[in-house]
Amino acid sequence: MSYKELKKAYSKEQLAVFFLKEYLKYGTLVKIGNKYNVSHMTLYKIINDNLEYIEKNHINLHKKYISKIEKNKRIGKGRKSYSSSSSNKRLFKLLSKEMETLPKEIRYKDFLEWCINHSTENLTGIQLIELAKINGVKVVG
Repeated sequence: MSYKELKKAYSKEQLAVFFLKEYLKYGTLVKIGNKYNVSHMTLYKIINDNLEYIEKNHINLHKKYISKIEKNKRIGKGRKSYSSSSSNKRLFKLLSKEMETLPKEIRYKDFLEWCINHSTENLTGIQLIELAKINGVKVVG
């Protein structure tokens, strides 16, 4: 059954309950969206717009939903950041060697110019400043 057919067959509240059950079953709105040919943000909006109805009439589903959200938040905190990928680790090592040529204290503007002239690829400014600190280079205003 497609999303359009479900939308015709169910009320908004029933649709929210249906998609919430699917979410608890599959664990992700993206999978459900692909299954029913609808965006995951639409599913998210349907569920959240009818959360009061779900809380009043389907207490157990609401508790499971809240529990699932909390679990996902805890898992998300433990994920590695983008900077810990193997390609960025190699880039960190390369830049660490190149940063040895920098003075112990450098102005922020000069540091940015240095970053532009070297292949810093997809590292953020914060990551580059942290890398400079690790290598004994102080970046000042």
